[in-house]
Amino acid sequence: MTTQQKSNLADNEILSLAIPAAGAGLTALAHTWVDTAWIGWSSDGALGVAALGIASFTVWIYGSLGSLLIVGLTAIVGRYCGAGRFAGACYTGSQGLRGAIWLAGLCSVAGYFLAPLFFQLAGAGDGLLEVGTPYVRIYWGAGLPVLLGYAATGIFRGHGDTRTPFLMGLVGLALNAVLDPVFIFGLGPLPAMGVGGAAWATVICSGASTTLMLWVLQKRGLLAPARPSDEELRLREDTLLSRPGRLGLDFAVLRRLVRIGQPVAMAGIFFSLVYLLLARIVSVTGGPTSVAALSIGHRGEGLAWVFYTGYSAAASSLVARYMGEGRIDLAEKLAWRAVFQCALLSLAWGGSLFFFGEQVAAWFIDSKAADHEQVVREAALYFKITSWSLVFQSCDLVLGGAFSGAGLTLSPMLLSASITATRVPLAAWVTLGEKAEVSDIWWVIASTAAIKGVLLIVWFRRGKWKTRCV
Repeated sequence: MTTQQKSNLADNEILSLAIPAAGAGLTALAHTWVDTAWIGWSSDGALGVAALGIASFTVWIYGSLGSLLIVGLTAIVGRYCGAGRFAGACYTGSQGLRGAIWLAGLCSVAGYFLAPLFFQLAGAGDGLLEVGTPYVRIYWGAGLPVLLGYAATGIFRGHGDTRTPFLMGLVGLALNAVLDPVFIFGLGPLPAMGVGGAAWATVICSGASTTLMLWVLQKRGLLAPARPSDEELRLREDTLLSRPGRLGLDFAVLRRLVRIGQPVAMAGIFFSLVYLLLARIVSVTGGPTSVAALSIGHRGEGLAWVFYTGYSAAASSLVARYMGEGRIDLAEKLAWRAVFQCALLSLAWGGSLFFFGEQVAAWFIDSKAADHEQVVREAALYFKITSWSLVFQSCDLVLGGAFSGAGLTLSPMLLSASITATRVPLAAWVTLGEKAEVSDIWWVIASTAAIKGVLLIVWFRRGKWKTRCV
């Protein structure tokens, strides 16, 4: 087989995982697009879009908690599959689902009390607080299907299947397109709920897609509540082992999941908190219209995040499985090829945002809404300034997926989080003067994203992840 043929096979293997995972990311992004568009066309207008934008940061926090499940399950289930230990993979998946149930219970309580605090942290006024708080309380309070969906997705990825979560996500997206206007504007006896209605539509749709994923897992025999032998579960001599307690939880398995997923989860939570503080600075500098522009900016960048999601999932799954087989060199090669492919796509979308930013921004808010022109203008400027950094973000996030597949997540998290943390003081500093503009904050976001990408490349090349055990 020629070198070119080997490269083509490698690319095909990456794409077979990346495309469905990217499709799943696209369906998740489409949920936010649909929510933002309907809210933008509602009577809440820019205020509703701004409230949804702040609420989306809390959704990131919730999703980051889900990373405890998806990252840990992908790495450990994938390692068991690579080692040919199917029973260990199935048992680990079942324990991950049990852990998701308990995590959702804790989040439901926390979300009710934290919801107004999130908006206060972002410096939101009474209007934004009143409009956006219901969304957070509903999403966190009824988010059990969301966390179960994260766990199920991690199990599928560990088995090398990114297609099934994508197809199930399409079902949820189709349902969301129907339910969003019903819950936002009301229908018959159902009252109009505005931004809160968008949250109800989201969790109901997540419930539908998660139910289908769990059914498929059960039908394929990928879940096994009965604990296998110690020999089956012991990947190495020092593999932590225990037995399920009264609650049915095997704390050794859960501890291994948390050890791998916790750094990624903490990084996501930290990232979200940083953006809540950035939203506060944006609000002080430019007001609600600038917060709405930031929200639309994230929605527009979302297609690049779809690429990141797909290739990060592919890198994580491939690295986990090939490390389980002991083929470290192949795992490294595929990780770098995944980065290269994602960077090319990110470059193309960044160029589109640079040249057609106004058209993209205008889609998310009604032309008749108050402050429409100003919001579109500021969002388009955001696209122009940040578009070039999307290539570097692809390096950051795809290599982050490769690190996760190897089970090494703490050091990359600390590296990335330390750069992210500088955004708040830098944004505060560049907006100190009387002539400060919101665009200065956009430059801070873009430049720090580029620095993170470069540093993650250097860190991955060091190769410490190659000796990581799970």
